[in-house]
Amino acid sequence: MPNAISRENLLRVIVSLAADEMANLRQREVPPGESLAWSAETLAGEEGPGSLGLDSLGRIDVATRVNQFFHMHEAGIEDYLLTARTLGEWAAVVAEALRLGAANVSFRTSGSTGVAKVCTHPMAEIVEEAIELGKVLNAPARIVSLVPPHHIYGFIFTVVLPGVLGCEVVDARAHAPGRIRQELREGDMIAATPHLWRYLAGSIGGFPAGVTGSTSTAPMPQDLAEALKAQGLSVLTEIYGSSETSGIGWRSNSAEPFRLLGYWSVDEDGQALRRGSAERWIALPDAVAVEAPGFIRPVGRRDGAVQVGGVNVFPARVRDMLLTCPGVADAAVRAFSVGGDAARQRLKAFIVPTNDAVDVALFEAAVRAFAAEKLEGVERPAAYAFGPALPRNAMGKLQDWS
Repeated sequence: MPNAISRENLLRVIVSLAADEMANLRQREVPPGESLAWSAETLAGEEGPGSLGLDSLGRIDVATRVNQFFHMHEAGIEDYLLTARTLGEWAAVVAEALRLGAANVSFRTSGSTGVAKVCTHPMAEIVEEAIELGKVLNAPARIVSLVPPHHIYGFIFTVVLPGVLGCEVVDARAHAPGRIRQELREGDMIAATPHLWRYLAGSIGGFPAGVTGSTSTAPMPQDLAEALKAQGLSVLTEIYGSSETSGIGWRSNSAEPFRLLGYWSVDEDGQALRRGSAERWIALPDAVAVEAPGFIRPVGRRDGAVQVGGVNVFPARVRDMLLTCPGVADAAVRAFSVGGDAARQRLKAFIVPTNDAVDVALFEAAVRAFAAEKLEGVERPAAYAFGPALPRNAMGKLQDWS
């Protein structure tokens, strides 16, 4: 089972985890253009040029993140990360932990409170999913990745699946559309999210013959799927799932329901699913309609989350944070589609100031500065409206605004 993950792909995950943890430590994003320059020879400490520049505490933080992801403590060799000097040596330690029996993998996702939630899966189930997906996909020769490999979608599709299929991975997260188009060739499969697919559709100018794609993390709008196929994408496989459940089903036509992966079954009410013959039922992330045996169609999230750039964002949490901003008496937050494009969702906020006579321009600047300090980038409202009371309909219920 561990042989399904190559040493090169283990290194890609470690680099991605390190970049994400360093962003948390330094309160600034580490862009792919920077982190993808790190290699097996990159030093993990602060030894100068060619290193991550981490002090002793930062190195412990990143090592802890890698240990938590790969469950190296199950093999009892997690401390070796602190003696290994290079990222390549870290990858060797992780590979040894997998060989010795580290049997689980954990992914972080934002919960309804904004606190990172850890979702743990047996590595054997992740590999089983990759094998199932390998039967569905059109045997790509290369996987061109636009998604980070430490997220569950990226891990399955660009780390485990290549080992199952025996194909190469091209990490194109830092590539401009022109370079992506130039380097694509027949047999490639692009792994992206709907937000990134919209970006490609508007800038790549068409796909070479024989290029396929996969998409996940958010619903794929039917108009976008049709636009991509009109530009030459031969097949687009949409995966439905969550960090809590992993992949649940797939479809290659966004107008059709999802076909469950072979080991899943859903209860009659569409409330929960279970894997194989397991006794435990798992709550579905969405309300679903069971359209036929083995086929489901999501009809709405249960937890109030919306997707912004492929990330779960919770308007209720954003509202709660905005209510702590000085000068804010009340607030409402909801999602909107930029330009009517369902693949480009952002948040907007309606703010009721405590002072009716406030200078709106200055107040908006203050609220935006507050949001920039307190909220993650995808959580920050892109548009603000202000008024003496929240917009309500004749029944007194909150309503939309423009």
